[in-house]
Amino acid sequence: MLDPSLREKLFGAEKQTPSLKAEYERKVKAMIERELTQWERIENMAGIVFGIVTALASAAALVFSAFYDFPNALRLVLGLLFCFCVIGATYSFYILSKGKINLRRDRNIEFTFIWIFVSIIVFVLFIGGAMDRNASAGLYKALMGIFILLIAIMATICRTIELLGVDIKEKLLSLELEIAELKDRPSTPEKTGDSPTSDRLK
Repeated sequence: MLDPSLREKLFGAEKQTPSLKAEYERKVKAMIERELTQWERIENMAGIVFGIVTALASAAALVFSAFYDFPNALRLVLGLLFCFCVIGATYSFYILSKGKINLRRDRNIEFTFIWIFVSIIVFVLFIGGAMDRNASAGLYKALMGIFILLIAIMATICRTIELLGVDIKEKLLSLELEIAELKDRPSTPEKTGDSPTSDRLK
């Protein structure tokens, strides 16, 4: 990410050319915050549907647990999953209604939700697999947990690459701003003293 001190130094020289700073900020904003693509709209729609369905399933399981002897840890996980799914579905609806996405702020929040969800699911699968009396079924649950974890890691790597590209573009824009400012800066003529030749002519 661009060093704030470098950014302030670049902007400090902008008093003579404030339009360059405005142009820089416009380009950075357009690069960081953009319209949702069709695929991203589908992702958020799927997130809303998935969040609602999972929240209803978690609520049904909590009601079901009142009539059966469920472990308290499992009830806690179901409660957390319900809260998480409601918040996640609400946030996906907010992004979809806004129609734009901030590649830094919104992506960070999005992946925070993803990792919370993945942690809960993987925890449930691992605990369920360890407690399952059927060894093959327990191994299947553990493998499913590992598979979900790998998908989350791959998605995080893709997000990191995307943000790295944004940071590189921002640094290139800062260099472009500095070069433009140097071109617009008035040059100061060098002071030259009297040369021996001029003395002779006098």
